[in-house]
Amino acid sequence: MTEIPLKLSKTWESFNPTSGIDYRFVFAEAQRQGWVNPAKSYPSSQVVGAAQGGWGQPQPLPNSLRKVKALDVSCLPATVRGAVNDIAERLSCPVDYVATSLLVGAGAIVGNRVGILPKQYDDTWEVYPAFWGGIVGPPGSMKTPVQHETMKPLRHIEEQESIAYANALATYQAVKKQFEKDLAAFKAGKLTTIPVEPQGPQKPRLIVNDTTYQALGEILAANPRGVLVHGDELSGLLHSLDTAGQEAARGFYLSGWGGTGSYNFDRIGRGSIGLTHYALSVFGGFQPDKIKHYVRMAQSGSSQNDGLLQRFQLLVWPDLSREFDLVDRAPDQVALAAMHTAMLKLRGSAKGGQLNKHGSHLLHFDTEAQEVFNAWYVANENQLRKDGLAPAEQSHFAKYRSLVPGLALLFHLLEGHEAAVCSKCLTGALNFALYLKSHAQRVYSAVHGADGASAHALVGRLIKSDLASGFTLRSVYTKGWRDLSDNNKVKQGLDQLVELGWLRERDVATGGRGRIEYDINPYIPKH
Repeated sequence: MTEIPLKLSKTWESFNPTSGIDYRFVFAEAQRQGWVNPAKSYPSSQVVGAAQGGWGQPQPLPNSLRKVKALDVSCLPATVRGAVNDIAERLSCPVDYVATSLLVGAGAIVGNRVGILPKQYDDTWEVYPAFWGGIVGPPGSMKTPVQHETMKPLRHIEEQESIAYANALATYQAVKKQFEKDLAAFKAGKLTTIPVEPQGPQKPRLIVNDTTYQALGEILAANPRGVLVHGDELSGLLHSLDTAGQEAARGFYLSGWGGTGSYNFDRIGRGSIGLTHYALSVFGGFQPDKIKHYVRMAQSGSSQNDGLLQRFQLLVWPDLSREFDLVDRAPDQVALAAMHTAMLKLRGSAKGGQLNKHGSHLLHFDTEAQEVFNAWYVANENQLRKDGLAPAEQSHFAKYRSLVPGLALLFHLLEGHEAAVCSKCLTGALNFALYLKSHAQRVYSAVHGADGASAHALVGRLIKSDLASGFTLRSVYTKGWRDLSDNNKVKQGLDQLVELGWLRERDVATGGRGRIEYDINPYIPKH
């Protein structure tokens, strides 16, 4: 670039009009109004770029993540609101983490023992609150402590049922010994009546952590009403289900979603295990980079597009507070006791409703709630048909057909209500589903590059002077920088920065295919 001659710079500064209004007057007046001589503000090489190229100040970048709705805790059942606030405050974490973890855990307790018939007359559509969910946050954002707190009722239930199982097993073993004696006596002709062999008790389970799908199948055979697969980091599970040779495991998980699945295991030497009407819940944590990577894989064809990810209906990715507040106080025992009581009661039998052939209690909406649900259902179906959503989002939001009535039922049970599900519980479920929708949109925005992560990462490199004018796309993604190691994502970020005036494209003839180089706006501040 040709530098501005020093003589010309001095000439500009020497202008001092004494009479009339001419170009010298305009120049001086511009300086009085705040115009700054570029020759004094920037190196001469940059001034040429600004003066000749017409660079302006770059436009602000959009948020790196799509905005999400804040959780209004008032839409949750009154029996758990206090505990949600208490746990979140003491752990200095988002209420979203607590509420979502709590609801999936509560739904797992219910499993498919209680369901709802969303339609007033059609009894073929059954919905159960056996949800899949997860919380997205960076390491150290208190995901694990939150889950530890909200899963305590489930651990308590499992411990109590294990005690009852141990007692039943001791009784069975005594009866079994008597049966063997009676059978020997019958064979010896000392008894004329064939003794009846006793059946052993099934070991109760409610939570499993690290297990193969075959072992999980045996656990579910003994506990078809519902089991929660709980993992601290679920990305590993999702990636393992994408691995070649794990098609059967993937199918098993897919079938268990919703609480009405059926599956058969046939193994040489171990016989067959038939599961009918089993419920499988899943919950755990995700790190932001890993969930974004998985979503991109799923949409690029690297993962099977069979709706596995879309089953995570209670998936939240809240914003974290920039300031940490140390909270050191005693827990709100009243609020925690109310939550524990409400969740423990879920293990009891539902009152009212009708029984299906599997022994599940099925409830309906009351008259007012049915009208509200029907109106929402019609609106949701019309929206799915008109919005032109991407396939992944289309599949995700289509599953809100079951999410809303399932949440309404769960809220109804947590409130301790009986008989039909009321409009108040349905309204709370609708508000919570609307909140969840915004979080799902944040997750899926990573697929389309709308999260702006690559653009923000590029700006960071520009500010640090890690790139110089004339750089190429390849010179960026080959460096392996975070959020900039993927060719397509880097291109999306570059296009966004060109649009916002941070960069300019320049075609360079090379005698072959040519290449695109990028020039940097000289007004970008440097660190």
